[in-house]
Amino acid sequence: MISVPALTKRPPKDDAHFGCGLLSARCSGKNLHVHPRPAESDHSARLSIDVRRIIAVLLGARSLSQAPARRGRSLKASPQQLLGQANYVDPNLPRRVERERIEAVIEDESMSKAARLVELGAILRRIQDSSETPVEKLRKVLYLLYTCAKDTETNLALPPESLSVATEIIKSSSYGNWSIKDLRKALYSLQNYSSDRADVLELVATLTAVVQKFRHPFDSETLDVCLVGLRSMSSNVPEVISLLQELTIKIRRSTVNLSAGGIGTALYGLSSMSTECPAVLEVLRELLPKIQAVNVRMSTAGLAHAFFGMQGMSTDCPEVLNILEALQHAVKMNARPLRGGDLGNFLHGLQSMSSDRFVVCKILRQVAIKVSELENPSRSLDLGKAFYGLKGMKSESEDVTDLLVQLPRHIRASEVPMTAQDVGRAIHGFRNMSSDHEAVRYVLDELALKVAGCSVALRPHDIEYALSGMQRMSADRPHVRAMVGALLPKIRACRGTFQARSIANAIYGLQRMSTEWPAVRELVMALSGHVKACQGSLNSHDASIALHGLQGMSGNVTEVQELLNAILGKISTDRDAGHWEVQDVSLAFLGLFDVDVGSEWHVLLQEWLLTLATASPDDARTAYQTLALVLGMPCSLRRTLESFTTREKLLLLQEELKKKCSEVQLVPRTLRRQAEMYKTQAEVAFADEEQVGVTTAEVLFGFECDIVLRQDLRVVNVQLQEDDHPPAGRCRFSYLRDKLLQQNGVRVVRVQTQGRTRKEALEFFQTL
Repeated sequence: MISVPALTKRPPKDDAHFGCGLLSARCSGKNLHVHPRPAESDHSARLSIDVRRIIAVLLGARSLSQAPARRGRSLKASPQQLLGQANYVDPNLPRRVERERIEAVIEDESMSKAARLVELGAILRRIQDSSETPVEKLRKVLYLLYTCAKDTETNLALPPESLSVATEIIKSSSYGNWSIKDLRKALYSLQNYSSDRADVLELVATLTAVVQKFRHPFDSETLDVCLVGLRSMSSNVPEVISLLQELTIKIRRSTVNLSAGGIGTALYGLSSMSTECPAVLEVLRELLPKIQAVNVRMSTAGLAHAFFGMQGMSTDCPEVLNILEALQHAVKMNARPLRGGDLGNFLHGLQSMSSDRFVVCKILRQVAIKVSELENPSRSLDLGKAFYGLKGMKSESEDVTDLLVQLPRHIRASEVPMTAQDVGRAIHGFRNMSSDHEAVRYVLDELALKVAGCSVALRPHDIEYALSGMQRMSADRPHVRAMVGALLPKIRACRGTFQARSIANAIYGLQRMSTEWPAVRELVMALSGHVKACQGSLNSHDASIALHGLQGMSGNVTEVQELLNAILGKISTDRDAGHWEVQDVSLAFLGLFDVDVGSEWHVLLQEWLLTLATASPDDARTAYQTLALVLGMPCSLRRTLESFTTREKLLLLQEELKKKCSEVQLVPRTLRRQAEMYKTQAEVAFADEEQVGVTTAEVLFGFECDIVLRQDLRVVNVQLQEDDHPPAGRCRFSYLRDKLLQQNGVRVVRVQTQGRTRKEALEFFQTL
């Protein structure tokens, strides 16, 4: 039985209405014994508790949560108690008021972003000048920073003066006052800031000290978000590295695992970092077991975030390969198809990876399957993001082409407007792909239509990215000419000024463009004007790259001569731009091999010959091979050299370089395990055939040959090819090298060793 003050209003029979009646009644001062009604099966028990609490509120309690609800006790209160309760002030009220004020400023869409930042700065200064304890100030500042970080649409990054105030308040608090929730908010709030600001680095250093002194283990929620604040920070900055190292220690000591959603959040925080930093590799090692322990399916968005965070990670690192193996399993377990936005983020994260790695091919295979499962094409595919992520992928891989085949309908349906940066990045993503593959050509067709319909003005950097991405594209394909035609008016309309290196990289992308096509000639003419107006001079390396891009063109064409004159003018205006290296001369010679140049080039050609003649013993082989290619085959460059010097002098220089080569012992080129396996299998294949001789790393006509097979007068060079797309100049060099050897009676056979087995290697030699 509960004893309550008697009421002047008679209670109704229903308990629910009884409570309402109490709210409008006045206490008479007498006690009335109320017998609780028997509990009903559905809601009467809850109602009886609510009634007792409402009665207690009438007696002076400030809230329902403070109302005693014990059965059988009187709720009488003295007048002094009632007066004290009436004057009660909630100690959390000022904090709640301040939070509401912060939220109101951040969420006020009627205010401009600048006005909101000014108001938030005023709130920070008011907190700093208040008489509150350091703990209260800390909690308010962290709430402000955290709430700003949560508003991802507006990106409210405090200006330096305001952030410095926040940092000073954080510094003034004792390390012992930090809770795990405070630390979580502080780390999360960094994500709006980049590491190129001094005030941000000061805050990072302050939080590093807090993390170092923090003695509590990270819980699952903190483990999930502790890295996400670093998503815009570079791993080249010492302050960021220090914070990452301290967080790595905390991750290692934590006894909990990441949640399924936390995998994406944690890796997303590393999106601006590179595996060139040892601290990044260390944190990946610590994250791996916590990712592998998750047995819950990741969401599609979580997978997209995880891969987006890997965009600076190279597959040359074992730590990255291990993470990719774990993520590949997660992709396989996810049953949902990849839609536009998630697909763009997913592919964008692969930009530093190579399709030479088996795990990358497995991931691409899964992505292709999930894209194919979409019944309707996606309208939200970000083309710039998606294709830029494929820049390390080679079209010789079947998994890459399987993915490309799925993309044309999504390109066609995409409604995401392309920016100037998107145009450059999308085309740059094809830099390791060849127009010889049908899947590449189909994608180029659709992308060319998008570029042609894009009305944005391209900047010099965008043009550089676009043209350098076409370095394996042949203008003999109409699909490639369609892309050139789409870019041409935008290149002509560009009013920006190129840097010397930028225009050199752009010209380098034209190396498979034949000037027999009008679109290519118009492109060459448009670039000539940009070369003349470019800022700075072409140093030896930039000039050699630009000249190497002309290898597929005819020097008899007016437009090519115009471009050559523009390049020569930029080289000759600054003789101190840099000393010519043997490698630079080699690239330039390979580019001008079949290009006719005039007498105005004689001075520079003489300088290049002098560079070859004075080559060090280490560079002598490269110098000898370069000259041997020019003198060993009929070409335009040989005729040009012989026009101002004699052939005898050139042959004498070649012999001097050959002597220099003999002074240095040949060190066979380093090959990967699978390529070395071919050497072993060659000896196995011909072990029982005495008439066949097998040698490795033999020099023929000045060129190293991986495997040489001899039978009677027949000589076969088996050249092991590990990379489908070698570095600058290697493709052209290999083509001319093979041609020279074949001219001298050596049959050359090239074999791709990547992904081959011992059985396949043995079968290859048996079929020769």
